[in-house]
This record gives sequence, structure tokens and C-alpha cells, in this order.
Amino acid sequence: MTSFQQYPVANYAAPSQAAHYNAGFPLTFNLYDHRKQLQLGEHASQPHHSVTRHAGFGGKPKLVLHSGPDTASSTPLATVKTKGYLSKQSIITIPAYGITEQLRAHWSLKSATYSFSIPLQDGNSMLPGHFEWRPSRGDEVQGLDSSKWTRGWKLVRVDGETAGGRGGKRTSRDVGLTSDGKEIVAVWADNGKPSMHKVGKFQFLGRGATGELGDRWAIMAIASILRIWQVTYAATIAAASS
Repeated sequence: MTSFQQYPVANYAAPSQAAHYNAGFPLTFNLYDHRKQLQLGEHASQPHHSVTRHAGFGGKPKLVLHSGPDTASSTPLATVKTKGYLSKQSIITIPAYGITEQLRAHWSLKSATYSFSIPLQDGNSMLPGHFEWRPSRGDEVQGLDSSKWTRGWKLVRVDGETAGGRGGKRTSRDVGLTSDGKEIVAVWADNGKPSMHKVGKFQFLGRGATGELGDRWAIMAIASILRIWQVTYAATIAAASS
């Protein structure tokens, strides 16, 4: 896939004064479903990015994450395709950096996880960082939605050293850490309350919130959870109609 070399720096306009890094995304934002397209924003009336989706026929990508709220006038930040029509593995491309990586699905009897790798800046060189989306109902997810039924996902950096805090059971571990002591760098919560358009909420955490992991990673994190949401939503609709 991607060779780890120096990539060009892309400049994107920040949607708010608070967003100085992470490719211009704010630390926390919502996903709104308007049928023809999805929109990302801190408020429904003020979207800062948009997402188009397709069935995947005719070579079109499953998802396109755009750099602004208007799909016609904004450039693609990321595209998501599948390896084949029935494949569970997705291919995410970030054109501004020449990056193409797999979003790998790992299924078990109880749940599914999704993993990806992305080049991270380390001084003057690029090193691969490895991350995994895990299903969660932990404090980090619950903090995004007050509904006690809220479910979601946590993005964990699985390589490198532990974050230095205490792991263990949910009742005893430090907030922002997994049971195995790994750092949670982003979370997603499905919307647990009735809403016509709002379907979920995203938040950067830890090193993911400081901008330390970089724009490439931020775009990959968002594109990957959008794809996971799309797959999960399609499965829910299929199950309800069967």
C-alpha cells in the first residue's frame, strides 16, 4: 500500500477558530443524514464538511468525504471503495497525500473490529502508526450522548508504548485508556435520542485532540468511522426488513 516517505502538505480552511489542526476539523462534531448527502458540523445549520455516498456500482466509491459543505465546489479529502462487491474490506484513499490504505474488518462471534495503518510524522521521517476501532459503551462514548443506551466505537492506537495510565476493568481504569492500557485517540457515539437527521457524534481524544498525529491520521480516522457507520447502518436496515 502506502510507502512511508515525505508527503506534500495540504492546506484546508478551518471551519472555526478552534480548529487549527486535524485537517481543519473541530474536536467534536455531529453527523447529519439528509438522505441525498451526509453533513458534518457542530450544529445542523452550520455544516463544515459533506459526504456523498453511492451503492458502489459503476466504479463509484462507497463514500467521498469532501473538504467543504458544498460537494459541487469542494475537493475530495478521502474516498472509500471496497476490494470487491461483496468484500468486507474497504480501501481508503487520501488524494492530497497520495495515501491508499485498507480498512480491515475482523469478525468474531461477539463483535467486529476494524483496523488501519497510516504514516505518522516522526521528526524528519515517516513511520507507520497502527489503529483499531473497537465497539464500546465505555465512559468516553457515554460522554458524547446522555442516553444510557448509547453504543459506539473507540479508536485505539495499538502500537508503541501504553499511554502510561492504568488499564483494567471499566470501573477501575483511567478515562481515555482501554483495558489493555492503550490510548483512546477518538470516539464515536451513535445518536441515542430520536432525531430526524442527527445520527451520531465524533470526538478526538488524547493525542488525537492535540494534533500530534497529524492531518493524514485525522482524515483517515473520520473516513474510517464513516465507512463503519455505513456498513453498520446497512446491516441494521437489512436485519429489520428480513
